[in-house]
Amino acid sequence: MITLCATVALTVNARQIQSDDFLGKTVTIRGSVMAAVRDEIDNRFNWIIVGTPDGDVYTAAEDSRYPIAELRKLTDAEVLLKGVVGRFTSWRRFLGYQLYFSADTETGIDVLEPAPADPFAVPDLDDCSSIHR
Repeated sequence: MITLCATVALTVNARQIQSDDFLGKTVTIRGSVMAAVRDEIDNRFNWIIVGTPDGDVYTAAEDSRYPIAELRKLTDAEVLLKGVVGRFTSWRRFLGYQLYFSADTETGIDVLEPAPADPFAVPDLDDCSSIHR
């Protein structure tokens, strides 16, 4: 089940997450869920890719807390994510920074606008500033 964020941390944008300024800090970011996929190396984790007007944010979520089936239902939903900014480790360094939902902190997903029941029944595109999928 998707849990809600109870408190609000500093709201940042995708560009700010890609710097050392917020490393190790709890932040929130708002955007549209572009995809939810299982980690190809460690199946205990899932990835949520969130599109924002100034870039994409990759978020690691433990499968035991955020099952992939539940996360996939959020595709195209508008969400507020609260997590801890961290660097990718090991050979994934080239990807930069990520947002991580830690069991030790109050982090999670707040659904601001649910995904449409029919993903093809969306309004005509009139703004190309943040296209996804």
